[in-house]
Amino acid sequence: MHDSVPPFSAATGNADFDAALDLCVNLAAGELRLAVTPEVGGCIAAFFSQTAAGLLHWMRPATRDALVAADPLGMGSFPLVPFCNRIRDGRSDAAARPVRLRQMLADVPHALHGLGWRRPWRVTARAAASLTITFTHDGDGGWPWRFEAWQRFDLAPDALTVTLGLRNLDGEVMPAGLGHHPYYPRDAATRLTTSVATMWEADDTQLPTRQTVPNWLARLPRGIEVEAIYPGITFDNNFTGWSREARIDWPGRAQALCIEAGAPLDYALAYVPAGKDFFCFEPVSNVTDWMNLAATGERDVGGHWLAPGEMLETVTRFVLKAV
Repeated sequence: MHDSVPPFSAATGNADFDAALDLCVNLAAGELRLAVTPEVGGCIAAFFSQTAAGLLHWMRPATRDALVAADPLGMGSFPLVPFCNRIRDGRSDAAARPVRLRQMLADVPHALHGLGWRRPWRVTARAAASLTITFTHDGDGGWPWRFEAWQRFDLAPDALTVTLGLRNLDGEVMPAGLGHHPYYPRDAATRLTTSVATMWEADDTQLPTRQTVPNWLARLPRGIEVEAIYPGITFDNNFTGWSREARIDWPGRAQALCIEAGAPLDYALAYVPAGKDFFCFEPVSNVTDWMNLAATGERDVGGHWLAPGEMLETVTRFVLKAV
C-alpha cells in the first residue's frame, strides 16, 4: 500500500475504486487526483477529479483486478520507451547491433510498446503533488543497449505534466523513441479535435503500409465524433505531421481535456476498438516500426539515434479546460 503525501481529504465513496487506489502512489492538487503504479510498468492507474458531484475520470481508471494482476493493458496510461508501438516480428537490423525481441502478447506477432511498460520502476522522489520514477535496462532481453529511463509526474489543480526521458548508457549508438499510451473514456458523443498531415494505412497486424489522406482528416481541426471515424470498425493507425495539440470533449461535462505535447512527439496513433467504452490517442516520437521502415528508404517516420551518453526527453501536459 502507498499512502499519499499528505493523504486525500476523503475516500471516493466507491469501495472497489478505493481498494484499487490503495495499491497505488497517490497525488492530489485541488480536486485533481493521480494514481501511479511504479512497480507495474510505471503506469498511470487513474487520473480524475474528485468533485462534490462525484468522480470525473479523464483517463480510463484501472480496476483492482488489473492492479492485482499487474496488467498494464488494464491501466489508464503507460509509457512507451525505448520505442513506440510495434517492431515487425521483434526484429530489426537497422542498427549496428541486431534487435531480437520476443513476442509479448499471444495474439500479436510483433514486439509491442517498448520495454518500460513491462518493467518495475523505482520511486526516486516524491511529494504531495509530484513523483519521479526511474528504471534501468542492462542490455538484455533482445534490446542490446543499456539505458536509463525516467518519468516525472507534476500535478496542479487544473493539469498533469508528465516528463518522460531516457539516456543511452551504452558504448554504441542506440535507436530510441518515446511516447504515451493513454486510454480515454468514450461514449457515442465523445469528440476529438486535433490536426495531422497524413494517415498510415495498416495491415491486419497493425503495421504501416502506405500514407494516405482520407477525407475525414480535414474535419479533425473542427472536431469529430470518435464513433464517426470508421463506425463499427476497429481503427488502429499512425499519423504524421501532428500539431502536438489535441482536445477531447465529452458533451455534458463542464470541462474538456487538452493534450499539449512537446518535441519530439510529432506523430500520433489513434486506437478506437469497435464496441468498447474507451479509445486511445497516443503522442509518439515515431511511426510504428520506424527502424525497419527507415531501412527501406521511407521518410518522415521519426525515431532518434542516441550517441553514448546522449538523452532524449519530452514533456506532455494534460490540461482541463472550461467548455
